[in-house]
Amino acid sequence: MIDSIPRCTRICCKTRRPIKPGELFYSMLVADKGQYKRLDYSAEAWQEPKVGDEAVGWWESKISLQGDRKIKLAPNDILLNLFDELLDEPEKANILYVLTLLMIRRRIFRYEREGEEPESDHLLVYALRRETTYTIPVVAMTEEEMNEVQEYLASLLYSIG
Repeated sequence: MIDSIPRCTRICCKTRRPIKPGELFYSMLVADKGQYKRLDYSAEAWQEPKVGDEAVGWWESKISLQGDRKIKLAPNDILLNLFDELLDEPEKANILYVLTLLMIRRRIFRYEREGEEPESDHLLVYALRRETTYTIPVVAMTEEEMNEVQEYLASLLYSIG
């Protein structure tokens, strides 16, 4: 079962001060004991992670003004960093598979076919920026498991702002 990670709480994790509408904030994705967590910081409390920190990546966002509810996905570099981390974690193949599908949809990856039919047990994808091909195992999941993984990734990678 994947732990549920809340979306932005609109409260700085360092100062505990509410982040106001229209205010700039930073989100950081960190690896902690085999789990990924999202931390949100107000602009004044933010310090860019140093090399060697547990940060997978970070991005800047803005708390939406009233009535502005646009949903934003983390930048492509963050998706690629998370993808790289998950490649080394076979026990999280279900998350890697769903993230790969998201990245195909975002055109970060291109779905490759070998011959006329795709392989049934693997996705072959080409990373346009990296000029690299990856073979990703297809993970059979129930609808409930798929929804759980999608919610997990959404909590890590999406923000409303």
